[in-house]
Amino acid sequence: MKRNRSVLYLCSSFTFVALSLATLFCTAGSAEPETKMIAPGTVAETTRADRAEADSISDRAKGRQGWAWADPNAANQEDPIIISGEARRPLIFFRKMANQRWKIGGLFAYLFIVSAILKIFLPRLTWLATERCKGNYFSSLSAAFIYSTALTTLVRFSFANEALNAMGVFTFGLLQLSFALGSCIGVNLFAQNLYGFFASKKTPTSTTARVITYGVCLLVVGIVMTVISMVPNLGLLPRIGNRMVMLVAALGLGGLVNLAAGNQKSET
Repeated sequence: MKRNRSVLYLCSSFTFVALSLATLFCTAGSAEPETKMIAPGTVAETTRADRAEADSISDRAKGRQGWAWADPNAANQEDPIIISGEARRPLIFFRKMANQRWKIGGLFAYLFIVSAILKIFLPRLTWLATERCKGNYFSSLSAAFIYSTALTTLVRFSFANEALNAMGVFTFGLLQLSFALGSCIGVNLFAQNLYGFFASKKTPTSTTARVITYGVCLLVVGIVMTVISMVPNLGLLPRIGNRMVMLVAALGLGGLVNLAAGNQKSET
């Protein structure tokens, strides 16, 4: 029970940080409406966010003139994400995120460091979640789909009502945090499989040897997933590498959801 409470407190702190960052990004461009005289007797109300979005569209249109002939598909793949508008549409946000070229250094550092932190400080939670994934991959993916669909629907409903905008920001941050933690659970899942393969050949005798072996497995899996994210378009398929990494994140998220659902059933 104490371990469950500590896990709950940790997840709550992570959610609070994600909420703060999401609120910062979503409100960075907002300001009081400004009035601008268009013609005598005509007043138009605009916001800084609207002007920033119009400027970004204009910049992309100018950029297409220079390099559209070199790569006709690049215009649809490298569009910058406008948080203030697309946070209201999570499906469009994640699609554009998957179409972008991720920074491989930051991706590798995140996957390796956070996966190691989960394994060190929450070893039982990580092991139970990965065991849920191993038990039934389809069940984990289905649980992640149901969970993300429910949160996406809640985000859309929240932003449709101005009084619930804060809840929409919170839910959107929770959705992003869930997939971020799911990716690290997926890394630990494949690292445990790789560790089991090496242990079947030669079992590490000391604790230090086991820790080093598992650390090497985490390193290898992090490198492999980073390399996979670099896979570009394959014909009509847009950036299949990023989507494979997101599939691993969904797998890990499903393990967490199934674990939480199983704990609720056992307590009742």
